Amino acid sequence: MLKAQIIGHIGNDAFVHTNEAGSVANFSVAHSERWKDSKGVQKERTTWVSCSLFDKENVYPYLKKGQQVYVEGFPGAKQYKDREDKLIPQMTIRVNSIQLLGGAKSSGAGNDQETTAGATGAAAGNDVTDDLPF
Repeated sequence: MLKAQIIGHIGNDAFVHTNEAGSVANFSVAHSERWKDSKGVQKERTTWVSCSLFDKENVYPYLKKGQQVYVEGFPGAKQYKDREDKLIPQMTIRVNSIQLLGGAKSSGAGNDQETTAGATGAAAGNDVTDDLPF
């Protein structure tokens, strides 16, 4: 079994599809790496991961642009064509566990609360004292 774990920020609000089989939220997570090259020049690389989260309606409203998340699930790959008609590879994850970490990137306010939605659909919080539904 392959498993992927990503910590990053959501790129856009989740797009939710619902049909007779259930619902799915699609969103992208950006993970950035920073390092200095051999000449001491600061470098950065951002990897975008396309995520699909099934049947976790209680989490969908919180999957907003800038929200920091930890996602875990089954990795895959697909390709898409860019504006110049070049095929671009893209990593995908079928999410089976997600944790909301801190506040949104743009809010500037830290929030140490974590919320988990596991693979069974059961959700649990760590010392959650507010009125979140999960």
